[in-house]
Amino acid sequence: MRAILGIGNPGKKYEDTRHNVGFALIEKLAQDLHLSFLDSKYDFHYAGGNLLDSRFILIKPTTFVNRSGQAALDAINNFDI
Repeated sequence: MRAILGIGNPGKKYEDTRHNVGFALIEKLAQDLHLSFLDSKYDFHYAGGNLLDSRFILIKPTTFVNRSGQAALDAINNFDI
């Protein structure tokens, strides 16, 4: 499985700013592929699918950018990435 981690900062303060380009990218990708993000018990939301016979997962941390590494590690440990 492959993963795309889109980082950004939570909250209204950072909406539509350069800080959230990663969020915007994976949200657009999810929309184009008709995927919905699901909650997890960890610090991220995720959406998964298949493209060209390859499984993938989109990961959207719920933490600030400087803490997104923990969300990435949790995703790696809980999905077959």
